[in-house]
Amino acid sequence: MPDTPQQFDACHVMDEGEILNPQLAGLPLHEAVLYGDRILTAKFSKRLSCAIKHLPIRVQFAYNHSTEEAIERGIAKDPTLVLDGEIFLEGLVSAEEITESFERFLEGKTMTTFDDYLRSFDYDERKAMKIQLPEMFELYAAGKAQVIDIRFNEEYEAWHIGFGEHIPLNELPDRLDELDKGKTIVTMCPHYDRAEIARLFLKLKGFEARYLTDGMLGIVDYLRGDRAKNYMEKIR
Repeated sequence: MPDTPQQFDACHVMDEGEILNPQLAGLPLHEAVLYGDRILTAKFSKRLSCAIKHLPIRVQFAYNHSTEEAIERGIAKDPTLVLDGEIFLEGLVSAEEITESFERFLEGKTMTTFDDYLRSFDYDERKAMKIQLPEMFELYAAGKAQVIDIRFNEEYEAWHIGFGEHIPLNELPDRLDELDKGKTIVTMCPHYDRAEIARLFLKLKGFEARYLTDGMLGIVDYLRGDRAKNYMEKIR
């Protein structure tokens, strides 16, 4: 296995030792072993690579084609996925079933993940969770940030700024697939109270997320006259 796991395309037959979602380096690494014959395990691994690519989970993958070892573990179906030492899925199930099973698995881990986050909270994280206007403007112009307005729909209809995307806070759990895991997600609201909630939620879901301390009212105050003209020309 290479020293640094590569980022593979979705929907592929996985290699021995491959890590799915290696970019989520801050999350625990789960161990998955797929038991069964080579043809069925290859089909299963391809479905698995598609099914969990959008989920906040890191999984290191391995194969075991030994019938004797499968019997010793009490495995009766071919193929069978063992996750963290426990039988997790049996048979050649669909990608949809794989996704649903991993979503249930993650729901059970959410509190533990939050506990771990609090235990590891330090001065560096206190600084990293925040972003101010100059840095946000720079990252967004460089294509390295995705800016999300998390206000209610009525607030957005009343007024909004000329860049970024709108995903209300109460819709965020169902619209994670609209976020780019390759970018820093910057959450914003008029001040920063709701943006901070959204940022913590995204952090626990495996995103690199920060909240705008200046708030959207700070953007409105800052981007006036020539500043507004120059910045909008910069990001077009």
